[in-house]
Amino acid sequence: MDISNILATDLKSALSLDDMGETQRQQFLGDLGAVVLEGALLRYLEQSDEDDQSVFSSWVQAHASDDDLLPKLLKTYPQFKETLTDEIVAFKTDVIRVVNKK
Repeated sequence: MDISNILATDLKSALSLDDMGETQRQQFLGDLGAVVLEGALLRYLEQSDEDDQSVFSSWVQAHASDDDLLPKLLKTYPQFKETLTDEIVAFKTDVIRVVNKK
């Protein structure tokens, strides 16, 4: 699962991605992906019991700088995929709602 690609595909016009240069677009999508991932991590922690929170937090901290964090996370915690998917949907919904208010 590549958060940046999902956002780029679904929010291309809403975010005016075609108006950006390739480098700027990749940086922007990477930043958005990081925000969505962080939101999903927090949501997952909120839904977990105290023991699971501790183990999960420790695992994420130990692997935070890994280039392949997300695939490892989804392999180690397959139930996280649902939380991440929910967070992506919520983020896309919020973006579309805000853009449509303009």
